Amino acid sequence: MAKQFENVQRERDDVSNRLADLAAQKEQANVQQQSPEVLKLRGQVGMLRQTLSGISETNTPKSGIAKMMSDPAMREYIHTVQTKIIRERLPTAVRGIETGA
Repeated sequence: MAKQFENVQRERDDVSNRLADLAAQKEQANVQQQSPEVLKLRGQVGMLRQTLSGISETNTPKSGIAKMMSDPAMREYIHTVQTKIIRERLPTAVRGIETGA
């Protein structure tokens, strides 16, 4: 009876060790399968970041005038001032245009 008990314990230990080995092999296989996929995704993220950076650079006005003209309120103000200056400097021409003559 003691020998049978020892045999059962040995078998249990062997099965337990095989199970642990299989679990480790499975984990390593998962890591190896994910590595190329993770690297591919990291590369895609890098490319998307570069693209986004390029887009934001091209949409950003570079000069001071371009920055001012991209603001609708500033554009309206500039238009108003230009109209006022034209009316002051060319009063007779403006009157002729307004009356349709």
